[in-house]
Amino acid sequence: MRKKCIGIGVFVAALGLGCGEDIAETLPEQTPAQEDERETVRTGEEEELGPLIQNEGFVEPGAYTFVMTGFSFDMMTESGVAEGFDLDERISEDGDEETCGHADQVTPDGVEGIDNMVSSIFWIFKDLYGPQINELLSNAIQEGRLLIVLELLEVDDLQNDDNVVARWYRGSAVPQVDFTGRLLPSQTYYIDPDMEPSVFENVQILDGVLEAGPVDCGVPLEIFDADTVIQIRDCRIRLDLNGDPGSSRVGMLGGAVEVYPLLDELLQTGAASEAKTVAPFVEQQADLLKDEDGICRGMSVGAYLEMVEGYLVHYPE
Repeated sequence: MRKKCIGIGVFVAALGLGCGEDIAETLPEQTPAQEDERETVRTGEEEELGPLIQNEGFVEPGAYTFVMTGFSFDMMTESGVAEGFDLDERISEDGDEETCGHADQVTPDGVEGIDNMVSSIFWIFKDLYGPQINELLSNAIQEGRLLIVLELLEVDDLQNDDNVVARWYRGSAVPQVDFTGRLLPSQTYYIDPDMEPSVFENVQILDGVLEAGPVDCGVPLEIFDADTVIQIRDCRIRLDLNGDPGSSRVGMLGGAVEVYPLLDELLQTGAASEAKTVAPFVEQQADLLKDEDGICRGMSVGAYLEMVEGYLVHYPE
């Protein structure tokens, strides 16, 4: 039976507590000599807290780590009004050939050129699956099947810094949650090697708001019997870093999802009949990644993110 023991904060990490027998079994054994040679780790401005995590694991010095605790595509407030990003740097109206005839959205604050077609058609998935579509995503996070970790490195100032490196991982852990179902802050996570990490360079932080991308990134999908990684082209991240330690940080994820590989994946799941029902409609809503035949093979996407602080354990390669 999988051991349910996620470390809470660097204190637990420093004690070397494992986080799941299945994870520990994959790590190399540590000799007594190695244990004697273990060093200490400093995270941010904290004091040194003792030996590294077992088997030469370590937390990157000075790293700021945030773990996704909330995720939703339900971002449209009314017809044509949605949050998101201007992914193609153009304002498209109905009939625009570059977006295969689809118009852009506008934010509630009046910003034009927003590319977030998924939010425009999310109602069809809610009609098909009901409230459980959002519940499935929440359950996947709470059970550790949908853990996204954003690690910030080379940060001089969390308010204003124009040269930060951000790494985007799939995390591995059995997390603890509070009474609302949100992940508790300051837990320890490991890297899931089944998803390639993405690296964002020259990341900007302005007035405490992080802007990263575009870089291709992956989002794991493990609902409706699907167990895959959705590739998001030209992925962008916006995250408000302002807030007290332990509080949630909110932001957005955007990019273009390749429609046909996603539909193929859904057709192999227990939701195949529903996928067949919506496939023609979804194909017609593609608005990005136009190929030489004039077919848009990608759909613009924007998603709401909520993240909490955590710690990410690395191991020597």
